[in-house]
Amino acid sequence: MNQQQQHNELRVYTIQNVRYALAHSLIPGVLRMVPNQPFHVIVSEWKECLAHISELCSVRWVHKRRTNGTEGGRVVYSETFYCHRAGSYDTQRTVRTQKDSKKCNCSGVLKVTILTANSTECKFELLADHDKYTPGDEEDVKTLKLTAKTFDKMIQQLQEGRNCRDIRISLLHQFDSISDVPLDDITRAAQSSAGHRKVNYNDVYNQMRKLKCNLFEFHDNDMFSVKTWLDEHLANNGYTIYSGNISECTSFHDIFYFGFVSSRQLTYLQQSTSVCMDATHNISSRINDVLYSIVTRDRLTGVGQPIAYMFTNDQSAYPIGEWLRFLREMCGLTIENLTIDCSIPEVNAMHLIYPDANIHYCAFHVLQAWNRNLGSKVSLESLYERYPDRRHTDDALQQYRGDMLTVLKSIMHEQDIDTMYNKVNEFKRRFYEQTEFLSYFETYWEPEHLIQRWTFAFTDPRDRAYLTNNMIETWFNQLKTVYLRRVRNKRLDRLIFILTNEVEFYFINEHERILRNNGRMGPLENQQSRRRYRAAQVPVRDISAMIQNPEGGNASDPMTGFWKVMAFVPQVTRSTPRYEITVNSEMLIKSCTCLDFSQRRAPCKHMYLLKRYTNMQVHFEVEQRNALRQAAEAVTLRHGELNNRHAVPRHVLREQQQQQQQEIIIIDGDDEYDADDSNIDILNSTQDNLQFVSQTFTSFHHDRTRVLEIPTITQEESQQYAQRVRELLLFHEEMMRRHHHRRTANTQRH
Repeated sequence: MNQQQQHNELRVYTIQNVRYALAHSLIPGVLRMVPNQPFHVIVSEWKECLAHISELCSVRWVHKRRTNGTEGGRVVYSETFYCHRAGSYDTQRTVRTQKDSKKCNCSGVLKVTILTANSTECKFELLADHDKYTPGDEEDVKTLKLTAKTFDKMIQQLQEGRNCRDIRISLLHQFDSISDVPLDDITRAAQSSAGHRKVNYNDVYNQMRKLKCNLFEFHDNDMFSVKTWLDEHLANNGYTIYSGNISECTSFHDIFYFGFVSSRQLTYLQQSTSVCMDATHNISSRINDVLYSIVTRDRLTGVGQPIAYMFTNDQSAYPIGEWLRFLREMCGLTIENLTIDCSIPEVNAMHLIYPDANIHYCAFHVLQAWNRNLGSKVSLESLYERYPDRRHTDDALQQYRGDMLTVLKSIMHEQDIDTMYNKVNEFKRRFYEQTEFLSYFETYWEPEHLIQRWTFAFTDPRDRAYLTNNMIETWFNQLKTVYLRRVRNKRLDRLIFILTNEVEFYFINEHERILRNNGRMGPLENQQSRRRYRAAQVPVRDISAMIQNPEGGNASDPMTGFWKVMAFVPQVTRSTPRYEITVNSEMLIKSCTCLDFSQRRAPCKHMYLLKRYTNMQVHFEVEQRNALRQAAEAVTLRHGELNNRHAVPRHVLREQQQQQQQEIIIIDGDDEYDADDSNIDILNSTQDNLQFVSQTFTSFHHDRTRVLEIPTITQEESQQYAQRVRELLLFHEEMMRRHHHRRTANTQRH
């Protein structure tokens, strides 16, 4: 008996050290089992050890026979495995070519035994070695499965949304990086990739096909899968569902419309009054399917944020109007200014749901429409008669059309209403010969209700960021380039998965990144840095002369009221304007009367100069820090007790909620909260009750910072307070799960 055999019989191996029971083979980096030299492993890990040994030895063992021991026998359990290349196969091919069979009549046999004498150990013994091939050589590797480590990495990257080609390249790089590991001992050989098969594209693709059924494809019928998304997955994760008419549809050949809003988007939606709306095509294999999005500008970062989605194959005004009605009545969306492309259905839907809202056409799309019609409706017949050379005539015509477009741009950009109308009249007098284009202009662009939609003169200065649809066009480009990778999406359930997982995750983290100023500055922070720089460049000796406190002096002591800051000019005169800056009761610099602040609603250089002079904080920056803290708290809450679905079983939560409801309903006269209900308003209407609940949650939101500063509350009171809020949250979650995914009267077809 040699030293290795003695060592194997005396030692019991585990999954961590079972490699030491093996020996080197003729292939560098590939280990092997020694025939007729058994070794023992812990019985609870024998299957894991078998899989690990198979990878280390570059073999596969196929189950052949299993034996359960009899009572009083010496064997508790035994199992015999044959090599995966055992036996033979005679091809039946006639015309179609295929690979040669991996079967080569290999004699390798492995036996696993658990003895009665020691049932805590499992004996591995190679009864017959591989005799028809060499495990791990170039001819054999192609017949093996992928290793468990490669398989796990593949699954992880698929769940992260990477495509098949990128995953394959990534795994091949990792494969090559570990193929250079020195193979001089057992440990390093176990870490190498020698004897393992490299991943190919079909490996990744086939696994993706299996995985997608767990991720997003819950039914072969795309419509049924979408219903599962809306009724179960999104409804249980805090999404506000617009069911539309999805319950009436059985396939995507029917007219459908539905949408959803996440809890994060709902916060933006309730705070926004100016938004963009547009639709993007080519979102599925069906040509009529479109995705409508509403995008607003995050006032703390300056980044466009998609805040609502709707899917439909009906591009008329009706589904848009029903969607907007749902967002207004169920989500609290108030639209004062809407920027759209020149879309008549969107205009009609807005007039129906938001009749008082201002509609603005995207400047880019207006210029695009003008340019097309200039090309088709403007001509110079006299030039063709005067100049026979066609090339010179075409150049002159192109220059003429360019002059007309330049004048039209000047009309659009004019901010004074009277001057704008004068320019319109001048345009018509100057180009009076172009009767066809002027007729088009007077019909579709000049009427009073239409001219207000595309000229800057009728736009609120605070909405200058919405003069074009750039934010929503950027969002659609990001969706199709980054997330869909410019590959045609085939199913809507996959797009829902991308929007609710990858897109939502990105915007949450991007918002936090910009607020932390981590990496590249956001668009708003870029503007603010220039204004802080301008304020920092003012010489110290000049600051006191530029600033006047509310008492009329130059003292830099913080105080509330209206401060006056002089305009930044090279030379001060009597006519140099002074801007009024408001400092609120919390000693925060709130606003300024300058044009820059009125247009951007973000701190100007005058506010930063006052901050530098008095050391008072800017209210806008305090809001940014509060938003950052709330984002951190939201992450903690998502991982905390209230969202830990595994901490408390669902049936226990349901029993607790039912018990709490009974405690609230039953009045026994002993509870101090039930003894006097004279202050409780009984509302008869369901909508009134829901409105009361909505207003209550709004009040909770506004009191979130005041709660942390209650000075006189005792520990017992704080515990009661927290317990009541927990009960409210549990009851609220139960009501949302029970009713929110169902259809309401607001989503029915009228």
